[in-house]
Amino acid sequence: MITSMGDALVDVIIDPNGEITSTVGGAGLNTALAIGRLGVPVQMVAGISEDSLGSRILRTLLSNAVRDGLGIRTTRPTTIALASLGIDGSATYRFLLDGTSISAVTADQALSVVHPASTSVLVGGVSLALDPFASAVAEVVRHAPEHCLVMLDPNYRPAISGASSLYAQTIAAILPRVDVLKVSVEDLAALQPDMTAMDAAQRLRDVHGCIVLLTAGDGDLTILGSENVVLPVPRINVADTVAAGDAFSGGFLSWWHLNDMDRTDLASIETLTQAARAGIVVAAKTCERLGADPPHLSELPSDWSK
Repeated sequence: MITSMGDALVDVIIDPNGEITSTVGGAGLNTALAIGRLGVPVQMVAGISEDSLGSRILRTLLSNAVRDGLGIRTTRPTTIALASLGIDGSATYRFLLDGTSISAVTADQALSVVHPASTSVLVGGVSLALDPFASAVAEVVRHAPEHCLVMLDPNYRPAISGASSLYAQTIAAILPRVDVLKVSVEDLAALQPDMTAMDAAQRLRDVHGCIVLLTAGDGDLTILGSENVVLPVPRINVADTVAAGDAFSGGFLSWWHLNDMDRTDLASIETLTQAARAGIVVAAKTCERLGADPPHLSELPSDWSK
């Protein structure tokens, strides 16, 4: 079982012509969806509303083999993200947060439902800046069993993360137990504004002992482990980049699970490279179509998990 703990919301997507569509989204949900579609057991721990949009989120999870970890609804309305697309497919975000479902999970609730057999726990997203959910994440990470791989995707969003001291405090609290840190150049510019992205990534690796997976502005991925490895990403026709990073995390963790890897395997740069390549394939397929729509296992090459 993989546990994804993070945002579950509805993305309202605005294209360059001002046309609007909507889809379920959020960093934690997108990652859980990718994992479920790849045939790996996964549970989602997030605040999900009793309203009609919350019901839509729940239907999407269950129809994609994602277990509803929390099992209870909140009366708060569903959180909305406004994703404005540029002509190159890149997305910028604004959020409707006040009093919504995104932060409606307490530490006691989370600790009571995180599956004890979880081989990996993924945390991250804008909810790291919102209590009580941020405190719940910190407690889940602190209580993670020795065998459990912990992956963090900060998913920095200036409109929320940059305005909250809690965001930085939560990340600082959990980093000592993080095994894999997946970050973008933008994440590192926020977390370590006085350093270049590569210097910041190396410092995080050296200080906290975690593997760092750094996505660069040109799309290439750098693995910072026992040595540094740069993996080029395939050149594709990009529809948009919504959920690309989440799909990568889902692909990486799914490959790790399907190949029965554990925390000790993080020492192998060859193993990390294989897992990262698997994540890149899943992310690339996601970028070829609109919205947070990661691929099913049947859409990937037959040797994808090898």
